[in-house]
Order: sequence, then structure tokens, then C-alpha cells
Amino acid sequence: MQKVKKIVSISTIVCIGIVAFLLIGLLFNFTETIFGGYTSKVLITFGALAVGGFFAISSMNMTMKNKVLGFISLGLITGSVFLILLVNWVSIENPLYLQIMFSIGLLSVLFNVIVSSGIDLGKKYMIFQICVYVVVGVVDLLSTLMIFGAINPLPILTWYLTAIILAVVGVIILKVFAKKQTGNRIEKDIEDVNFVRITKEEYAMLVEKAKKYDELQAQAGRVEQPSQPQE
Repeated sequence: MQKVKKIVSISTIVCIGIVAFLLIGLLFNFTETIFGGYTSKVLITFGALAVGGFFAISSMNMTMKNKVLGFISLGLITGSVFLILLVNWVSIENPLYLQIMFSIGLLSVLFNVIVSSGIDLGKKYMIFQICVYVVVGVVDLLSTLMIFGAINPLPILTWYLTAIILAVVGVIILKVFAKKQTGNRIEKDIEDVNFVRITKEEYAMLVEKAKKYDELQAQAGRVEQPSQPQE
């Protein structure tokens, strides 16, 4: 897994660099000269690989703590990237494929963000976590229904945008808490390396043994001390 993560990390960095180069090229009007009519397709391809690689690395990190959720997240991310590349290059005009692509893409990103935060936090801030998860779930459900045209977004647009704002703020706060928790865990690991933790009973036993050792050392010193010669 470490080798795979290293390969994905390097590939993601390369894709990000290519995306940056392409965007700068658009500003200076030389990207279209290089790629012609395929500029948008190339940009979408490397953009999808870069974003997918970022979330794939997060998913692989999750597998160290929870293999099932980590591999589910990795599968969703991989499927999303595959669908984006397929629709991008095959030029599928069927709206159903586009709807499925956007739905799975949204679900994979939200699943990765929420599950990674939940794994890092554990049971801490559980009430706040549940509230954020509910809001994110509502946003995902409404977004999916809108993508498939099941509901009209105009009558609930204000509430929908409010839910998005709350979801974004909640996820950011969870990420901050998760980073803090990770930092505390690292500090604890460093302390564990430098110090040995023992119970009070074990400490008392060590003190008692130390006292006995000092007494034996003192007795041994008195025995070994040579007697003064008589005149």
C-alpha cells in the first residue's frame, strides 16, 4: 500500500503541475495553440486525475484505521474519475450518464470528507458530528434529486443554499477538530517514545527495590572497608 500511495502521490503532483501549466497557458493564449480543440478535454482529464488522486490518498490513509470504509471511499473515487474520463472523451450525450456521473462524484467526495473526519475524531464531539452528517446528507439528497430533475430547486433555493453553507462550515470545523486530534495524538506518541508509563503500584515497587538496593550497597561497603592496623 505504501508503494501505491507513493505512486499516486507523485502522479497527483504531476497532474496538478500540468493543470497549473494549462491554466497559465489559457491566460497567455498558448494552450489552445498546443492542444487545439482538445484543450478543454485535456484540462478536464488532468483536473479529474489531480482531484481524484488527492482524495484517493486520503482514502488510502483511511484504510490504516478502517479498511472497509477506506476501500469503499477509494472505490467511489476511482469510479467517479473513470466516469468523468469516459464522458469527457467518449462524448456521451445521454443525460442519464451525466446525472450518474455528477451524483457519484458528489457522493464520493462527501463520503471521503465525512468518513475521514469521523475516523480521526472517533467518539469526540459526537453530537456535533451527527448534526453535520445530517446536514451533509440532506444536501447530498437534495443535490441528487435536482440532478435527476426529481424536484424543482427554485421553491427551496434559499433553504438549499442555507443547508450548503451550514454543511461547508460544519465540515471545516470537523476538519479543524480532526487536525487538532491528530496533533494531540502525535504529541502523545512522542511522549510515549521518550517516557515509560507505569502505574502507581509499579512505581512504589521500584522505589522499595531502590531502597533495598541502597541498603545492600551500604552493607557491602561496610563489609569491604579494611580494618585499621593496631600500633
